[in-house]
Amino acid sequence: MPGRFTAKLADSQVAPLVAAARAYATLTPDTYKKWARDHGISLNTTPGRQLRTDVETGDAMLMPWFKADEVHQQGGPGSFSAIQLRPAQPVVGKDGKPRKYDNLAGQGSVLGLHPATPYEWVRNAKVILLAEGLIKGDSALTGLLRAAGVSDTDLADDTVPDPRGKLRDLLNQVPERDRVLIVSILGVGN
Repeated sequence: MPGRFTAKLADSQVAPLVAAARAYATLTPDTYKKWARDHGISLNTTPGRQLRTDVETGDAMLMPWFKADEVHQQGGPGSFSAIQLRPAQPVVGKDGKPRKYDNLAGQGSVLGLHPATPYEWVRNAKVILLAEGLIKGDSALTGLLRAAGVSDTDLADDTVPDPRGKLRDLLNQVPERDRVLIVSILGVGN
């Protein structure tokens, strides 16, 4: 994920492999129209206008959410359940307050899991951690992997053809007693 948001994820201790497996992306004024078209979002709708507004100041980090009930299915999710954006500059809402994060209209709240979360982790979870936001959840997942002995070299390798599969394999190597199911929520108000 090139752009300013790579540094944001690194500062938040999200490993490159964890980020690649989630499919964070940078949308720019030059790329957002194609992305919207490819994902069935009309620019004439409220979500489309939000998308345009969020990238007008330069670019926005695309943060895909995956519903827990879809990730827990054998094989995991095929696509995201909801989209959150982090514009380069906060967008001022109708209430006059700046928003650092913007959820596309009409999606609802998501109890999210990382899409690489193995089925067994969901089914056999003994410990569950609730994290406020994707970045904190992915940071916790990175920390869990490091604590389990996964090397920084493995966690830095985001160039593999299937980062989600590689991350799932690494998660399956974590001993069951050390597994923590990390569930992300949009915010403390949710």
